[in-house]
Amino acid sequence: MEKARTNTLQKKPQLEDIAAALGLSKSTVSRAISGKGRIKAETRERVFECIRQMNYRPNMIAKGLSERKTYNIGVVVPTDSSEQEAPFFQTCIMGISKECAVRDYDILFIGAEREDLSQLTRVLENRKVDGIIVSRPTSDGRIERLLDENDMPFVVIGRSVHENSVIVDSDHQNGCKALTSYLLMSNPADSIGLILGNMGHTVNKSRYSGFVSAFAENGSTPDEELLY
Repeated sequence: MEKARTNTLQKKPQLEDIAAALGLSKSTVSRAISGKGRIKAETRERVFECIRQMNYRPNMIAKGLSERKTYNIGVVVPTDSSEQEAPFFQTCIMGISKECAVRDYDILFIGAEREDLSQLTRVLENRKVDGIIVSRPTSDGRIERLLDENDMPFVVIGRSVHENSVIVDSDHQNGCKALTSYLLMSNPADSIGLILGNMGHTVNKSRYSGFVSAFAENGSTPDEELLY
């Protein structure tokens, strides 16, 4: 079994195999793949057709060195998340994995806590990734500031207090407000409670704000003893 696996690995087509099959130089094939340099459209089509037929996959380490890229995307995940939060992060990670795979990128998971960003700092210092996805921002924006200071492109899942953040988020404030307003239509105000996570996270602050806003529009106030 081990011998068969070794033979399979040895049969992977290389750049020179593509060049030999087409009667072209390695440099010509390389330029056709990278899109750099003057290459006839017909030649480029021949190269890509041969790549498809031979199932050629470029050496990502060599490609990364030549393009000064790592072909890694970092995903900052909270190491202090609860079991109840796990399904959300699992769904996010599955989506990120699928999109990275079709773009020949790998994922580097980076653990972070509100008071401990040492792993993220080490990744940034060593330039191990081309970009960062922050899966849960904190209310003080420490992660985003650190990324911005290190000129690292990043996207935040959730609301961010950092002005340069690109965010992907649900409208938690208005969503919680709408849900609370609906409950207030048919229930007494002092019977409605709210369960939240750590208020140091922006998502929980947004939901709390929506909850309180619904009570204010209803002319009432929430029962503090029902806020968890």
